Amino acid sequence: MKLPPTLINELMKMNIDEADITEIILSTFNVNEALKPKIYSELSKITLERSCEFLKQGNYDEAIDKLCKSVELIVRSIALSKGIKEAVESEANGRWTPTITEKVAEKIGLKQYLTIVYSFYEKQPKKEELEKSIETIKRIIINNNDN
Repeated sequence: MKLPPTLINELMKMNIDEADITEIILSTFNVNEALKPKIYSELSKITLERSCEFLKQGNYDEAIDKLCKSVELIVRSIALSKGIKEAVESEANGRWTPTITEKVAEKIGLKQYLTIVYSFYEKQPKKEELEKSIETIKRIIINNNDN
């Protein structure tokens, strides 16, 4: 699948990324619910790669934003694959709030990672701290893809 380069350039100027586009597609089209955990897992990996790119460029704010999004997406993936009630309901309603994401993360044992990356919004972490978090999230994503 290809998109027109002019559209891609405009979306990039608007800071719209793969996660934004995927969420629009999932909420607009009748995508098989059974595929959503895999889609979110793959998207989490893509978003984490973007975080690494921004980190290499020295753009910490965007790196943090993408890292947080990656963790939220892997939480969705794992929670949906486990059939966690709040996750299934949030997905059906198309409404994932930070509160619901935290509650679901706690149920699947990932709240500590979510709390750590959310704390990066409050404080400017050092590059090494971001790199360590990225490596941890990579392992979670890899382990989730193995299941």
